[in-house]
Amino acid sequence: MKYTENELLERIKNTENGEYELISGSLDNGINSKISLKHKCGNIYECKLKGFLNEGKSRCPKCKIVTHNSTKKLTEKDFINKLNKETKEYKYISGFKNTRTKVKLKHITCGNIFEATPNMFLGVKKTRCPLCSNKNRGKYAIKINYLDHLLQSASDGSEYKWLEPYKNNNKFKHKIKHLKCNNEYNVRPNDFQ
Repeated sequence: MKYTENELLERIKNTENGEYELISGSLDNGINSKISLKHKCGNIYECKLKGFLNEGKSRCPKCKIVTHNSTKKLTEKDFINKLNKETKEYKYISGFKNTRTKVKLKHITCGNIFEATPNMFLGVKKTRCPLCSNKNRGKYAIKINYLDHLLQSASDGSEYKWLEPYKNNNKFKHKIKHLKCNNEYNVRPNDFQ
């Protein structure tokens, strides 16, 4: 899929809730372009746009959590320090064995106790309290016609038409029609995007 320079800039801006800013690099080569990014922590680094957007591997090397592939193992103390440094809203309770085994965490704001792997909590996915996340899902999209916005931002969006209103949740399937072949099917806005 080919993207315009503006579409690529928009994708960079929207990745990880705006944590990254393009500092330099030409986008002439599309997703194969080499770029410099600035993370919210202040770190500036270079990567290929493809690795950043499609593979999700090229995130800030300074903030990247130590994974099971690393030579240095993340200890329970390292995890607690990273947790406290990243957020004051969550408290570690118990269960640390490694970065791929779930630990118990408490969301101080709502009091909910839940489990998440250290990789998912501190890594690229930034897993947070499922109780609060589910309450807030889709609220940002209520102010705009979210489904139409998805079509406008897609390079082939003019070929599709949504057949029902947005259900305020990217995880719910919505009926859509491909105008070229008249096929109607259900798809999650998340997957369509």
